[in-house]
Amino acid sequence: MAIALLCEGALNSILTLNFDLAFSTAVGELGVGATIGVVDGPADFANQRPLSVFYLHRNANETDPEAWVLRTDALEREWVGGWEAVVAAKLIASPVVVFVGLGSPADVLVESSRKIRAGVPAGSQTFQVDPGDFGASPFAAALAIDESSFIKMKWSEFMFELSQRMVKAQMATLKEEADRFTDLNHLATENLDSLIANLEKAGLLELGKLRASWTLHPKLYRPDNDGVRGLLADLLLATALIARNLRSKVKIHSTGIVEFDISGRVATVILASGSGIRNVSAVEADLGVRLRQLRTLPAMPVLGVATGVLSHSPIAPPVDLVVDDQSSSIIYGNSQLRMFSADSLRADPNSIVELIV
Repeated sequence: MAIALLCEGALNSILTLNFDLAFSTAVGELGVGATIGVVDGPADFANQRPLSVFYLHRNANETDPEAWVLRTDALEREWVGGWEAVVAAKLIASPVVVFVGLGSPADVLVESSRKIRAGVPAGSQTFQVDPGDFGASPFAAALAIDESSFIKMKWSEFMFELSQRMVKAQMATLKEEADRFTDLNHLATENLDSLIANLEKAGLLELGKLRASWTLHPKLYRPDNDGVRGLLADLLLATALIARNLRSKVKIHSTGIVEFDISGRVATVILASGSGIRNVSAVEADLGVRLRQLRTLPAMPVLGVATGVLSHSPIAPPVDLVVDDQSSSIIYGNSQLRMFSADSLRADPNSIVELIV
């Protein structure tokens, strides 16, 4: 979750004393290594980016076994004047600094924090997050923070709460973008409340994965930005259009697949955006690759809906030379993926029921 928050700009840096590679693993799994720098130690200082993870005490990639032990002397004296002090001063010179899970005071962190707060008292806020009580925290005492700046919470709880706040903010801007898109393109007004609630419940990680799937992004996770928000709004409006005409409930998956529940019968559709640079055929080809990767799913979609495409003509499915098409219904059986543009469905809403039911 922390790496997703870093991608979204909710955090600008993570400074950790942990020796494990959890943060590095998350960067790799989400495919965001081009965005987030990972600094294992002073030799990797050039790897930093505007968004970075710093291992202040090195990590499990360290080859010197002596460095694996974090001694009190290091916290109190050895780090002062070293690269640790440089990194600490750089990162703590931020408008908001949050210390999480630090029980013992580390002089290089405490002193850097004191200097920043003394130098820019009106422009710096320091918080500590810890599952223990305020009065029992030596680190809080060393920082000289008051109880209003102490958050009694576990790391995982804090990350979840922060991520949910980010999701709510993103959903608000997405709804505004959908309204703007509707007005600009003279579309029928769609009720997005249930879909927005669906995405909020899914959480930040799943939302980023959905954003990547729906925009045919090459990586597993895609953060919110001005360029992608309009694409997502178009896709959400297309989903609402289909749901309204089917009078169905909707479940959106991070794979880009949407289930429409029509009185207990489930129709499975996959959506994607051409981002204004692909035609329907190109979107179909990309979806074909993704569906082969998802072939173990219990219900595979047989209808694809493309938004933001250069052409609006439905594409006839190719002939399957191996297995005959078993059904033309996406509720009662498996058939070839048939592609349609959202614009063609908007022009003829009655076709939605005919295609799916």
